[in-house]
Amino acid sequence: MATKEHSILIQASPEYLSELIVSGIREELKRIQLHFSEKSQNDELMTKKQVCNFLNCSSVSLWNWENRGMLNPVRLGRSIRYKKSDVEQFINRKTNK
Repeated sequence: MATKEHSILIQASPEYLSELIVSGIREELKRIQLHFSEKSQNDELMTKKQVCNFLNCSSVSLWNWENRGMLNPVRLGRSIRYKKSDVEQFINRKTNK
């Protein structure tokens, strides 16, 4: 079934068109900024102890998951940290099975 398209022509000044474009760009930038600010909050680094408390597990379980490649740490010199977003993805994978 074919749909009828209707075109509406309106007269607009260049200033008005410019204002519409700038407004649309600002809205898109706000959306992108919100997306990245949420993402950066989830990329907070956690210690082994924090992850064990968060997952309510032992350090041995955490070590096993790391060795199986199920949870990958970030190594900063001698320090081992876990991205909060990775830990949350790990939880989601476990609960969706």
